[in-house]
Amino acid sequence: MKPGLTARLMAVYATVVAVLLLSTWWGHRSLAETEHAARQLSDLGIDVVRLTTTLQTIVQDKGRIADFLISGDRETLNGVRPHRREFQAWLEQMAPFAATAEEQTLLGDIRRVFASYTERADEVVRLEEAGLADEAHRLFVAMAADVETLLGRSRALLALIEDDVRQQRV
Repeated sequence: MKPGLTARLMAVYATVVAVLLLSTWWGHRSLAETEHAARQLSDLGIDVVRLTTTLQTIVQDKGRIADFLISGDRETLNGVRPHRREFQAWLEQMAPFAATAEEQTLLGDIRRVFASYTERADEVVRLEEAGLADEAHRLFVAMAADVETLLGRSRALLALIEDDVRQQRV
């Protein structure tokens, strides 16, 4: 028996409603993904500002150590340790964003260079306080190279992560 006109119209109507519901769901899902990517990009922009400030404090810390080498005034070193914790915290915040192998390698390199920098900085202070000024000055020059490496690799990491987030957004 052939379905009546009403039954066929109801079948067409049900199909149209199903397609509309599916397209609405798909649109909502796409908007949610776009919103998530936009939020990540916004958060990353905030992290770029934070990184700039954090990297600036590392450069300032290098200046504090230089001031200590020149003046011998230990008070100039008071701000160094809080900035180290701040940079370490930034590294931890960046870990979830480092998704690719290249980003993870770069983040690992930054951690190693930062550890080297802090060890050398502490050794510079120790040598200066021990009266070994020439050795302290030589080590300070090597430590200063770590700061340049930190600046370059941190910027490179952020550029890679920003590109990843932008690609996810599209």
